Amino acid sequence: MFGTDYRFVPEHLRDVLLAAYDRHCDAEKMLQQIEEGGLEVYDQYRRNERWDGRQTKGGECRCLQLLLEARKRLMNRMFHQTEETYRRFSEINDTLLDLSRKTCKKIVALYEAWLKDEEEEWRNDCQVCGRIIAEGWEEKETFSGDENADETGSDSDRMIGIIEEVGERDLLHIEFSGSPDYTLGDEWNWEREVDSSLLFSYGGAKPYGDFVMCRAFQHLYSESLYSHHDILRIKMFWADVALTHQRIVTPQGKLL
Repeated sequence: MFGTDYRFVPEHLRDVLLAAYDRHCDAEKMLQQIEEGGLEVYDQYRRNERWDGRQTKGGECRCLQLLLEARKRLMNRMFHQTEETYRRFSEINDTLLDLSRKTCKKIVALYEAWLKDEEEEWRNDCQVCGRIIAEGWEEKETFSGDENADETGSDSDRMIGIIEEVGERDLLHIEFSGSPDYTLGDEWNWEREVDSSLLFSYGGAKPYGDFVMCRAFQHLYSESLYSHHDILRIKMFWADVALTHQRIVTPQGKLL
């Protein structure tokens, strides 16, 4: 079921991980076992980070991802869509759509400024990158188990912190390499970068309507390690846009 990645899961957690995918299991009970296993693996992951660098972290990182995927599945089973949660998802989608468009606009502005103002000996190439990430973790002085649990029984604060450490964080990522003779023409369809054209309709029944998901929201909702409950606890979204100035020369120092 998990391919060769199964070898990264400690033996005493393998049955727990498999049981989490049984649709007849007690989701709340399994969630507690999955999170306890995740915290155990995470402790080892951090110890290796502290003492062994990155040499032994790859397997533990993948194990955490598998456990968090199972956690998401269990929590989503316990999620009950309401008119209020639908409204909040729609609001998050609108926020990410607006942030995505502003990110694209800033990318264009940075590139055009580089074309106009770059000093001659650096007018060779540049790398432009824009991304959007989510931040749901909130630092607290102490963690003491049950008092941090949400309505599902999840220790969401700690779990979200782990998700943001070992998961793929980019909800939207746009990157290209530009040069003075390169123009952002029709081949750069920014709306295609932003929109997914997929409808959000929980369960297919559309009791509260539906909306078109932007790519960032679609990734957050369907592909990230965040459960539906986690998404509603996210504190902020932010965009990073950067331009890297590049000067590329031959071994003889000739500008390429």
